[in-house]
Amino acid sequence: MSTWEIIKQTSVQGVVEYCVSDGQVGERTFSWDFSTLKEAKECLKELEVEQWVNQQYLCKLQRMI
Repeated sequence: MSTWEIIKQTSVQGVVEYCVSDGQVGERTFSWDFSTLKEAKECLKELEVEQWVNQQYLCKLQRMI
């Protein structure tokens, strides 16, 4: 399972961006860029909830086997 984090970065144009990512640059497999920290936090929360739901579903499946 991925551990999501918010990374603050500056674009080549000098604009501050917030990236929701599953790792640092060079190590990540997924990321989404946002112009505000608020948007990034909302995305992070949704990803954490989705990950929790998926984990609960897998646990139930394992108990059925």
